[in-house]
Amino acid sequence: MNELNEFLDYLALERGLAVQTCSAYETDLESFLGYIKKKFPDKIRPNGNVCIESITSDEILQYLEHIGKEYSDSTVARKLVAIKAFFVFLVIEDMIKTNPVEVISTRKRERRLPHTISEEEVERLITAAEPKDISLEESLCEEAEKEDAASASTEMQDAISIRDVAMLELFYSCGLRVSELVTLPFSALHFDEGFLRIRGKGSKVRIVPLGANAETLLKKYLSTARPMFNKLGDAVNVFLNRRGGCISRVTMWRLIKKYAAMAGISEEVSPHWLRHSFATHLLAHGAPIRVIQELLGHANIGTTQIYTHIDAKRLQSIHKQFHPRS
Repeated sequence: MNELNEFLDYLALERGLAVQTCSAYETDLESFLGYIKKKFPDKIRPNGNVCIESITSDEILQYLEHIGKEYSDSTVARKLVAIKAFFVFLVIEDMIKTNPVEVISTRKRERRLPHTISEEEVERLITAAEPKDISLEESLCEEAEKEDAASASTEMQDAISIRDVAMLELFYSCGLRVSELVTLPFSALHFDEGFLRIRGKGSKVRIVPLGANAETLLKKYLSTARPMFNKLGDAVNVFLNRRGGCISRVTMWRLIKKYAAMAGISEEVSPHWLRHSFATHLLAHGAPIRVIQELLGHANIGTTQIYTHIDAKRLQSIHKQFHPRS
């Protein structure tokens, strides 16, 4: 429909939101408009589109109640954010006269604390990826790359391990998002200055210090292992799969799960746990919350403050364990 397409163009071109973010808005709004079409057929125009200006607050509330039976509060809240942004845009662009979402408030919900692993578990996770006598099948190459494990040389096995160790170390020591890690370009590396230049959500750029361990492992990967993956010599991404292409988010998820299992860590661990652990460990060692916000690339300090609750629970646990009157 025209209104939705114009809104999506606005998000991408004027607000500069990432492709994934625009796609999420599109999915949420198509779900909402699909519900309106099905539930209120009298609101469908002759061309098959929904008559946006006829949508009422009650109908939006009915939709929220409907999806609330299937989705969590956080998902419902996210979908409501998309609907609110859509109608605000329509009012600003004078496509509708009144905003039916103005009177609808987002239900406050308790934020779930992000999962983390301990510093000792991080060490075990990274150590699990170090070169050893493992099969190629276990190295978690993407399904499209399936080959006979017997044909893999020890040299390639070592190269995969060197890559994986560098990825895990960089992931944790820099607190990157999964998407930032797997698409990291060479242009982001600034070894002389000791930092990475990361382009995050909404194309916002931030500077992240490169730790000594991460720099050592990354340089080792670039000099000894990456040439084996970069067969054509023209790859722009730092981390590559065996075909010389970009490593997928799914592959990264499987890689984390594999090495976590090898290290004896919970099977439920996910890549984002390392980013959460990065922030939590910095806070535990005294880093200011504003610095952590900048390193993570959070636009809102409220998003970063969730980690203070994790640290508070850790302190409560220690107090309960050791204080005579706890």
